[in-house]
Amino acid sequence: MKRRLRQHPQHHPSHNEQDGRRNRRMPYGLIWLVLTVLVLVLVIVYDRRSIDQAKGHIETGHELETTGLYIEALNEYEQAFENKRLGRKAKGDVALAMANIYYEYLEDYPTANRYYVQARQISPSTMNAEDVQERARNAAVRAKGSGVFKAKPTSNNGVTTKTIIQRVDLLQAPQADLQGPVVATYNGGEIRAGHLLRALEKRPEFLRPDFRESPEKLESFLNGIVRETMAYEAAVKTGVHKDPDVTSRLYDYQKSLVTQRYLVDRREEAMVVDNADVEKYYREHLNDYVKPGQINVSVIKSDSETSAAEILQMLRTGQRFEEVATSFSIEQTSAARGGDIGTITEKDTSVSGVGEVPRVVEALFKLPVYSVSEVTPVGDSYYIFRISSVVPALNITLDEARGKIENILRGRAVDQARSGLDEDMKKVFDPQVNEEGLERFWDFARQTHSLNDDSTTASSTATESSSDADTTTVSVTDFSSSGSATVH
Repeated sequence: MKRRLRQHPQHHPSHNEQDGRRNRRMPYGLIWLVLTVLVLVLVIVYDRRSIDQAKGHIETGHELETTGLYIEALNEYEQAFENKRLGRKAKGDVALAMANIYYEYLEDYPTANRYYVQARQISPSTMNAEDVQERARNAAVRAKGSGVFKAKPTSNNGVTTKTIIQRVDLLQAPQADLQGPVVATYNGGEIRAGHLLRALEKRPEFLRPDFRESPEKLESFLNGIVRETMAYEAAVKTGVHKDPDVTSRLYDYQKSLVTQRYLVDRREEAMVVDNADVEKYYREHLNDYVKPGQINVSVIKSDSETSAAEILQMLRTGQRFEEVATSFSIEQTSAARGGDIGTITEKDTSVSGVGEVPRVVEALFKLPVYSVSEVTPVGDSYYIFRISSVVPALNITLDEARGKIENILRGRAVDQARSGLDEDMKKVFDPQVNEEGLERFWDFARQTHSLNDDSTTASSTATESSSDADTTTVSVTDFSSSGSATVH
């Protein structure tokens, strides 16, 4: 016996209730479906966006690496490497790129080794190349050494301008620049009155009343400082100070400035003159500062009073003393010189060719220059004297001589300090020339600068190098800088 199912008509109440419940359930399922789809879309969009950002960092890193800005390239690679959405192959390539930079350019072998290991773990295929494997092995061996920044030779003319990346610790602003009220601001910093004053006090405008009384001129000067400061900040942000050309010039200037200041300080120390040293020098060289007066004397000698009187009369009528002495003086030695017998001083008691005559010497010093004496009897002879020149007595006191003595002592001290400094530095640093390394110098120079034996090229290169050296090299014995001296 078959049971027949009863079919309810469409308008049956139970049928309508079931349709209503079914209609009420359908919207909830649809909502969940839509939400699921939206979540999937958002995840896909997020992943796509995150991957695009990582790829952007990788591309930027490649560009920076090709221009030699390795630190900036590492920053970009690091951001891509930390992106969790980046695929394993791409992440392995990024790790390899960072490892190569640390190994080849920065010589930071521990860090290079770490990234080589990560590249192998993340994507082994990135390490298939033989040169990569060789670098990874070398990095592992050298991992215990310290990283030293140095130039990477290129394949043509040696070191390029952007193959050295060094850590450059720029000096902070002087304390004077941080004092006083703020006179200007910019995004990321401010300029204080101390900075403005330090820049202005070096300029002639600082002493001009018309400039001090003009706010417009002061503001214009400040605007120049602001522009200079902004340019400096922009340069630092772009890493210009890490450029090898800039770092080498900074080092040369630093070396020159510090060395020069050191030598000036040593020179200042050497130029400090003690009063006791000045007094000692004065006593030891007293003859240089206290000298008696002296006169230059000429003489005509005769053997009779009558002859001497006639000779005196000829002189008084205008005949030249030298001619008369040569013709009539019986003292042959002085006659041959026109009567000149040399100089005598106030302390002398004798006259050459005459003898011991202190009273005559005293009388001669009372005669004016170019004058002729009366006939002067000495023993059996008769003399006529002429004063050819007079040198007054020299009596320089210690105070009057002090300045010149100090200069003499300073010169001696500087010379001694110069030689002493060389010896002191040799004792401290014990400089030694490595003959073997020196013999290999030109081989090294040829490898890094493609030097050849062409005399013209070599001469040109030497001239340029000499010119550069002249601007930066300071002799360790250069004490020529001016500086004030102190006397105690």
